[in-house]
Amino acid sequence: MEAALTELFSPSTPAPRRRELQAQIIAERARPAAWASYREALLQDGSSEALLWFVLSLCEAALTLHWPLPPAERQQLKADLTGMLLGPAAQQERLPASARGKALQCLAVLARWEWPAEDAAALSNVLQLLAAPGAPRLVGARLLRAIADEFDPRSHRSTWKAAEQLQVRVRVRVRVRVRVRIRVSPLTTRVVRLRNTVPYEPPGCRRPSASRCPTSGPRSSRRSPTGRVEVAAAARGARTARGSCAW
Repeated sequence: MEAALTELFSPSTPAPRRRELQAQIIAERARPAAWASYREALLQDGSSEALLWFVLSLCEAALTLHWPLPPAERQQLKADLTGMLLGPAAQQERLPASARGKALQCLAVLARWEWPAEDAAALSNVLQLLAAPGAPRLVGARLLRAIADEFDPRSHRSTWKAAEQLQVRVRVRVRVRVRVRIRVSPLTTRVVRLRNTVPYEPPGCRRPSASRCPTSGPRSSRRSPTGRVEVAAAARGARTARGSCAW
């Protein structure tokens, strides 16, 4: 797999071969418990950043696509991720920052889904890391911050919040498209129809927004004290101007 990743990220790889390699990676992510086949890369010193990225993406897929995991697989996953963060590569600052951040995020997702019903000691284990001197204290501090971000619904670092926002955006886009098609099309048709049927504005005609018939007179005249006479006159004017006004 490391050779395939090297070939994938090589600029000299042709596009058809790159698409083939990407399809293999996507198929491997969809396979349940695929991360267990590459777990040695998490613990051994000297793994490349590309290989660590691939294995950690398999761990992330196990938590997001294949959850819930069996209890034994969960414990193995937590032990491997913690061992990578506390291993020789991490202590000697040879662990890539991208791999460290992804491993912390996976542990935070595990803590959020298991605490407190399935793993009541999750936060106590983090506090034990904070109490230890040296590298474990730094890992505990970073892990505690990642868990806090995962539990915070307003945090942009939360994995489940990002997935929820993506679903909301998809629903909003579908609703907006449906409303635009329903509401804008009749309005556009009406505007085109008005333009075709009314080439000019007759003298004395008012805008359609003022009244239903522009020659029926202003509303103030219909509400004046001499209402009956003016209403009758407005009705006669409307009948005579009906042929010249298209509204």
